[in-house]
Amino acid sequence: MALVDQVVLSSAQRKNLTSFASRYGRVALLHVTSTMFAKSIADAHWTIRDLFRSSGFHDYATQEVGPSNKVLRHCTIIQGSTATRAEISLYRPQTKQGDPRLWIYSLQRFAMAGDTLALAVINGDLYVGNLNGTPIPAPSMLLGGAAAPWASKEACELLERVTQLASRGPILQIGKHDPSVGISIEHALGIDQNSSKLPDYLGTVEIKAARTNRPSSATTRKQLFAQVPDWNLSECKSIRSFLAAYGYERNGVRRLTCTVDAKRQNSQGLWLQLADSGKSLVEFYKPTMAPALKWELATLQQRLEDKHHETFWVRMDECMLKGKPAFNILGIDHTGPPASQLFGALVAEGQITLDHLIKDSPRGVTERGPSFKITPVGHEVLFPIRARYLLSE
Repeated sequence: MALVDQVVLSSAQRKNLTSFASRYGRVALLHVTSTMFAKSIADAHWTIRDLFRSSGFHDYATQEVGPSNKVLRHCTIIQGSTATRAEISLYRPQTKQGDPRLWIYSLQRFAMAGDTLALAVINGDLYVGNLNGTPIPAPSMLLGGAAAPWASKEACELLERVTQLASRGPILQIGKHDPSVGISIEHALGIDQNSSKLPDYLGTVEIKAARTNRPSSATTRKQLFAQVPDWNLSECKSIRSFLAAYGYERNGVRRLTCTVDAKRQNSQGLWLQLADSGKSLVEFYKPTMAPALKWELATLQQRLEDKHHETFWVRMDECMLKGKPAFNILGIDHTGPPASQLFGALVAEGQITLDHLIKDSPRGVTERGPSFKITPVGHEVLFPIRARYLLSE
């Protein structure tokens, strides 16, 4: 199950969401209630407003209140493989402080109370998919080494290089432990390791590699990115003050090594919660509800989009090459822009978590993070696969 905009999705709904997002890109979700049908009105919550604004479909912030300022647009309703044109109204009432509203006319023909709708915008056109009922067909994925038609020229170039690399057989393992799989392929491609916030390859394509022949690969969390809190908004004004307040002593060194999520407090009393109507993410100290660290959700979403606008998820298997550890390159899952509007909801469900790895050393307080990671279930929702290349599987 995955919680999205406070809606728990079944496995069938999640599959429809993945298919819809694979075809239409960034999404926001809307849960249909009986009150909506009774009043012919739905709240345009923050993720919907952000999707509309960022895609250029509509900006509620510049819209005046009142019926005379209502905007009517067309949209396309997706049910399974059927597409139907409809009309949507976008407005801000004079009451309720002008809170943004929307309504899809004839919605009762396509949905009922309890259904969940996925909204996406492509080239200025709004698509609305009903995640309940008829399966939404996923776009066909490519076999072999031909790049997807939507791939950037940098991705086409990188695919050719990885394909040539895979054809030459296994690559030697560089380094040890979990990071070695990523280090090894970057080394084989001649890409220098870096801590840049930009994607690995020519600042356009991020490269993520993972082992597939380990039993733990189906449950291992994947690294998304590291992002420091907004110190101006946080109670703690530095990593040093955070460590002093919430760390512990071990072997004469003050440190904090832990995972923090939104489902329960950890052994240090820390947990994550969305705040400010879903606009912020706060790391609380639960016993006192002290808001230790704070991030603006828009910053985290932008960070995700900047790092993963286009990503190669390289599948590799461990093997031996002349008695030395090595990797076979099996294939690539190619994703486009992530469904970043779902970031906060995936945090709320515990699919996205935060790791701290902080210690006080003679060189000062250091932190490898805070590092945001995602479970395989959450990864499937956040990064719908749009193309799959089989190289040596």
